[in-house]
Amino acid sequence: MPLIRSPITLGDDVWIGADAFVGPGVRVERLAVVGARSSVYKDVEANWVVGGNPARKIKPRIPAEPPTPGSETGEPQPQTEA
Repeated sequence: MPLIRSPITLGDDVWIGADAFVGPGVRVERLAVVGARSSVYKDVEANWVVGGNPARKIKPRIPAEPPTPGSETGEPQPQTEA
């Protein structure tokens, strides 16, 4: 019997945890995270964290925003004049 191979497609900034299985023909879209030891048999939507066997949506992944000046120390923001 011939070996049938389907490509796995990984988007930008995807994380695949240790010992995870991603099945043939699966697309893991941009910013998605696949948890360690998960088994992924269906496409993973962009910006989602999935895990388990079979993998299920756990929560949306929200990219961290850079801190605004003074926010990390609790200092008031400088006021600009109009």
